[in-house]
Formats: sequence, C-alpha cells, structure tokens
Amino acid sequence: MKKVCVLFGAGADANYGICNGLNFALKVVGFKTDKMNEAIIKFYSEKKKNSKYPNWCNDIDSHDLFNDKEESDEEKSLIEKSLRKKYLTEYLQSGNDSSKTAFDSEIKNILENLDQTEKKALLDNYISYMGVLDEKFSTLIFPKYLGPQKFWKVVKCYTRAYLTIVFNLLNEETEEETVEKYYEYLKKPKETLERIKEKYKKLNQEKQLNKQANGSQNVTYYETLKKYLNNIQINVVTTNYTPICEITTNINENNIAYVHGKIGLFEAPYSLKVFDVEKEELPNEIYFPYLFIQSGVKPVVEYNQIKEYYKMVKFFEEAERLIIVGYKINIDDHHINGLIRNLFQDKEIVYLDYDSFDKEYICKLLRLPEKNYKNLKYVSINESNSVKIFEEILTNDIIKIK
Repeated sequence: MKKVCVLFGAGADANYGICNGLNFALKVVGFKTDKMNEAIIKFYSEKKKNSKYPNWCNDIDSHDLFNDKEESDEEKSLIEKSLRKKYLTEYLQSGNDSSKTAFDSEIKNILENLDQTEKKALLDNYISYMGVLDEKFSTLIFPKYLGPQKFWKVVKCYTRAYLTIVFNLLNEETEEETVEKYYEYLKKPKETLERIKEKYKKLNQEKQLNKQANGSQNVTYYETLKKYLNNIQINVVTTNYTPICEITTNINENNIAYVHGKIGLFEAPYSLKVFDVEKEELPNEIYFPYLFIQSGVKPVVEYNQIKEYYKMVKFFEEAERLIIVGYKINIDDHHINGLIRNLFQDKEIVYLDYDSFDKEYICKLLRLPEKNYKNLKYVSINESNSVKIFEEILTNDIIKIK
C-alpha cells in the first residue's frame, strides 16, 4: 500500500464558506468589529475578576474598544506589512539583491502613492500580519511588567480570529452578528465546538443523501480523500483550525496533524499550558484561543502543539509522496517549509498551485537546491479542475526517485 501525506491549507476549507484572506485579516486586527470587541471586553473583564491571578495581567478597563483613529492606524499598518510581503515575494522571484536601505526606501515611496484600488488588491493578494503582532508576543510572559495593553492586543487579535471562524461555521451569510452570540461562543467553548461538529456531520449526511438521489458530482478534496482510505495509507497535515477535514474524511485524529492549533484549544499564559475543551476543564484564569495566525513568529509553543509537530515530522518521514493543496507556500510559514525541504530530498513533492506562481519561485521559497528541482512536480489548477487533478495525483503510481 502506497503512503501519501497531504498538506492542506485554507483553500481546502474554502468550499465551506470559511472566512479567510482580506476579510479575515481585517477582523483579526479589529477593523469594524464593534460587536465582537464588546463581547470580548465583557468576557475578559469577567474572567479577570474571577481569576485566581487577577493582578498578573493588570487592568483591562483602560484598554477599551477600538476608536476610529485606532482602526485607521491598524489598516495602515496592515497595508504596509502587506506591501513589504509583496515586494519581498517579487524580490525572491526576480533575484533582486538590493540592500535593506534600498528596499525600505522603495516601500516608503510606493506606500505614499497607493490609491484605494491598489490597497485593496494588495490586501487581497499579500495579506500579512508580519510585525503587527510579533513584537508584542513577549508580553504574554509577564504582561503587568512588559506591557498590559500590548498583551490585551494580542489576546484580542487571537480571540477575534476564533470568533470570526466560529461565526462563519455556525451561521449563514445573512445571519446577524450580535454581542450575545459572540459572548456565548467564548463563555461556552465546549458546547460551541460540539455544535460545530454536529452541524457538519449533519451536512455531510445530507450531502451524501442528495448525491445518491441526484447523482451530484460536486465533491471536495476531503470527500475525495475518503474514497481512497482503504487503498492508500493517507496522513494529513493541516494549517486549518476547523474539524471539517476530520469529520468529512473519517480519518482518525491520530492521522491528522493540526500544526496551527484548532478550535477547542485554549492557552492559559499564566500557567503556560494549553487546554483541550473536549478532554479537560478550562482553568480559573485568563485564557484565549490557541491558534497560529499568519505571522513570521509563532507564540508560545506548548506540549500539545509539540505533539502535533511530531506527528507532522512522522507523516513526512513515512510518506512516499507529499501533495500540497489549498496551501500557499509563503514566507510566514518557514517552520513548515524547512521540514518539507529537509524530509523530501529523495521523495516526490506535488504542489497544486491555485495562485499562478511558477515552479522556480516555489523552489526558492522551499530553499531547494535547484530552480527546476526534479523531485518537485508543479501543477497549476483552477476552480473547475482542482479536485479532479487532486484525485489523479492522489491515485497515480509513486515515482521512485533515485
């Protein structure tokens, strides 16, 4: 039986209406999220009041809701970081060897002359938090002394990421955002996760019945995987936070590595521990969702997450072929890119590209030794053929690399 590992990114969850890209990024940094912010302030004020360690993180009251100026500053910062990512990407593609001074000067000149259309295109294609949160992660250690406002900014960003995803998973596009909904998601995280799992189990059952009745062929990557579990040894590495892959494929959680955290995990920074709401009670202290949003630096990496990384390494070592789909290899994820490079020196890598880069650029990002690296198979895909090509690659014979 051949052994395949699939690396899924946000694109694999796109068919399920999960908010990502520009809209997700703006919500994470607090752009037009008044109701979400109100629920967050209410929740953490209560948590701090009832915590065993109320003075450890200092006051939260002064760190009030974002005002218009703060919203504007956040958007400007996001645009600048995204512009840096765009030009860093283009420099990598072109082989430009300019100095940091020249690079910074070019960024500054372009930033001053961007119009609204260019800003939107920039955020749509090169969204990045690089530097927006990274320098504040140190405050998770001792916020009272290292900066309580910066600490709460990190907490609020990760909490908004969680709330945005959960809201998308549980509500239709036309349903209204309310403070009460957001507060309930935070107050009852275990029940929230159970609702998500129940909803997607039911949707999968309904889709299967419709397919049997109507012969529908609108399948997803996950449904395709499920078809071949008895014929191929399949392990999954995912940067997604949702349980949809696990529910749809019926792949055991031991065969899925959630390398960027997942819904249901919460970090308690005081005790330096991550809690799984399905397996244990949350502590009587401040905690926030344990998710790795897009950043060049990852926050506290804890025991639970080390286990997921161990699974990823094990899956990569065992695989004869790695299929990368729905995952945009980028400069924010070198913790994954480096493992791919080191563990697939003599095995197949198949990159299904939805973004129309080119093989040479992917080789540069993975730091592969040659710009046309023979072990990397590069395939351009689009909305109409992506799942079909994925199935073909999944079932094709393994090429033996000498």
